[in-house]
Amino acid sequence: MTEEQLGNDKERGIESEAAKDKLEQLKAAIDKNLAELGPSVTDKDKAKQKELLTKIFLEGLSPKSAMGFSTDFIEAIYGNGYRLFRGGNYKGAEMIFRSLCILDDTDPRFPFGLAACYQKQKLYDLAIEAYYVASIMEPANPLPPFYMYFCYIKLDETLGAYLMLKNAISRLQAVPTPNPTLVKMNTRCEFLLKGLVKYHPEIIEQEENLRKAQNEINKEWQAEKIPETHKRKPEGKTPVTRKKVSSL
Repeated sequence: MTEEQLGNDKERGIESEAAKDKLEQLKAAIDKNLAELGPSVTDKDKAKQKELLTKIFLEGLSPKSAMGFSTDFIEAIYGNGYRLFRGGNYKGAEMIFRSLCILDDTDPRFPFGLAACYQKQKLYDLAIEAYYVASIMEPANPLPPFYMYFCYIKLDETLGAYLMLKNAISRLQAVPTPNPTLVKMNTRCEFLLKGLVKYHPEIIEQEENLRKAQNEINKEWQAEKIPETHKRKPEGKTPVTRKKVSSL
């Protein structure tokens, strides 16, 4: 056995022990939380809650699957949230979309709907965060960065608005055969971008400074010293660490 193989085996052993420790911590946390419920909650209800929490945190099921909710049921909830939004009840729709985000964190419609509710309520910071989640989940969809542009404008953050427009345009121009709606949207984004640069020329320099800062951060991150026994030999692809940055 080579020194490199020995190091890799040691690393896997460390990871395995860490996973076991994490598992035991989760089990202890579940038991502790259930114990703190007090006598007002019956043992039967506690057992049900423990089963549910175990499925979610230990078995890795989504809350939707752990609770046994069907796709049709989730769609019915989504439809209700959409109707509330269209009817102008943004707070009610917000509660539904927030619940859907918890029940199923794999559907980009839910954070997008939540973001739209926040935007309508002028909660622009929260809207940006939710749109960002939807944007990550659908990296080809130009709508999240497009709407983030308007949120940044409302917050008077022109650099963020500029970057979101550029991102939306990039996504729109990557569509092989755009329909008339996307073509119209691209034209609008380019018009808005020109106006933004015209009235705020300083954002070009700000973008360059941001790019330089990001490059420096990436260099420092790559230069961090890693113990030899924790290094892995590349296996075809370089691991990617996703970080939230303003330029998406």
